Amino acid sequence: MKVVHKSQRLRLASALVVMVWMTGCVSGPKRNPVPPNLTADAQVVGMPGVRMIMDPFAAKPPPFEASLEPASQLARNKPGPLTLLAISGGGADGAFGAGLLNGWTASGKRPSFDIVAGVSTGALIAPLAFLGPDMDSKLKTGYTTVTDKDIYRKRGIFSILWHWDATMDPTPLYEYLYHEWDEQHLALIAAEHRKGRRLYVGTTDLDAQALVAWDMGAIAASGHAKAREIFCRAMLASASIPVAFPPVRFEVEADRQTYNELHVDGGVLSRQIRGAEPADVVGTGAVGGFSGVDDRLEPGDHHGDGPEDADRAGAEHQNAAALGLPGQALLHGLRLFGRLRRD
Repeated sequence: MKVVHKSQRLRLASALVVMVWMTGCVSGPKRNPVPPNLTADAQVVGMPGVRMIMDPFAAKPPPFEASLEPASQLARNKPGPLTLLAISGGGADGAFGAGLLNGWTASGKRPSFDIVAGVSTGALIAPLAFLGPDMDSKLKTGYTTVTDKDIYRKRGIFSILWHWDATMDPTPLYEYLYHEWDEQHLALIAAEHRKGRRLYVGTTDLDAQALVAWDMGAIAASGHAKAREIFCRAMLASASIPVAFPPVRFEVEADRQTYNELHVDGGVLSRQIRGAEPADVVGTGAVGGFSGVDDRLEPGDHHGDGPEDADRAGAEHQNAAALGLPGQALLHGLRLFGRLRRD
């Protein structure tokens, strides 16, 4: 009798997911995707302004600029520089970022960041980094005691065929986030948001093939009955690697119609949320920035913003649009897998 090892079973399961997507043998939940001409106008139901499409060919979309205006006012009124922290992806390497922040606190030189942005595993760190050293113990606990079973449940072959969208079930991760980010902690985020500080996480909108910035402070301060749910789902989406984890669904509205979007790991399109600094303070010496690639934080690190990168992104967008949603998810998964192997 031939023995099938766990790694072989995982590869087989992944192949089945791909085949199901590509052949269309199984239909997922009923979809009503946002029409392309309304993508930029779509808003989360009951929470206008918390979800912003980031156009790779525009330095900073107007909604995002408006979201940053309070931080711009903060920069003009504070004595020191405006401080920014961008935390990118890297899976388990998130432990590096968590350890660095703990060490930064111990050094006595860690600033209180005015703007914090996170993508992928960085989206799980960003809210804690935003609230400051008081959350360091949670950071340490999250990356030293949380195990695989606290993040996902493996699906069997028949479960994969039934659910059609991923090889793993991330319900444990969502439950963990929902437990950690209770109303008290959301109130702390909301209070800092009202002062002018800003917190963002990035996801990938599968339908629009675009990076989306979520204004997490605005979500926390919205007072909406589903604020806690949307806050946690945005973090979950940003960390949801395609094929491994299913896309996270959001109900949105545009032109007085209700639609739904599917969001996955923001890291498949961008390591960071670009342009998270107020335009009117850039170049004045009033900005002190720290950015991270794969959660190895370095001052002012930047990648992939040249004209060739923009041209390549445009070509990939056109090619992916022709694949349909299953092909797009597969493309994102392969792209992220290639990036992880390269790094």
